[in-house]
Amino acid sequence: LEPVRELATKIDKDLEAIVKLHSTTTNNIERLQRRVNDLEETIREQKATLKMMAQPSGARKTLRRTKSSRSPMEDVSSIQNEISSSQELLEECKMAMRNEESKHSTRMKLAMRSLHSLEIERLNRQARVLNRLADVELHVCQTAVSHFSPDH
Repeated sequence: LEPVRELATKIDKDLEAIVKLHSTTTNNIERLQRRVNDLEETIREQKATLKMMAQPSGARKTLRRTKSSRSPMEDVSSIQNEISSSQELLEECKMAMRNEESKHSTRMKLAMRSLHSLEIERLNRQARVLNRLADVELHVCQTAVSHFSPDH
C-alpha cells in the first residue's frame, strides 16, 4: 500500500504545481491583455487628437492647450509617429499574448497527460494491492476451512 500512497502524494504535488503554473500564466496573459487594451485606448485618443487638429479651430485649441512651440504640422507628424509606435507596441503585445496562450495550452496538455499517466499507474498499483489482499483472504479462508473440516 505504501507505493500507492507515495504515488498519490506525487500526484497531489504535481497537481499543485500545475495549478500554480496555470495561475501564474493566466496572470501574465491578463497583464498582457490589459496592456493591449491600454495601447488600443492610447491609439484611439491619438487618432481623435489628429482628427480634431484637422479642423481649423482644433489646431489652434491644441496649440494653446499644449503650449507647444511647434507648428501644427510638427504636432501632426509627432502624433502620427506616436500612433505608429503605439501600433507597433500593440502588435508586439498581441504576439506575446498569443505566444503565451499557445505555450500555456501546450504546457497544460502535457501536464494533464502526465498527471493522467500517474493516476493510471496509481490505480494499477492499487488494483495489484487489492488483488493481493483478496488472494491472502482467500488463502486464509481456504486454510481455515481445511483446518476445521470434519476430515481432520
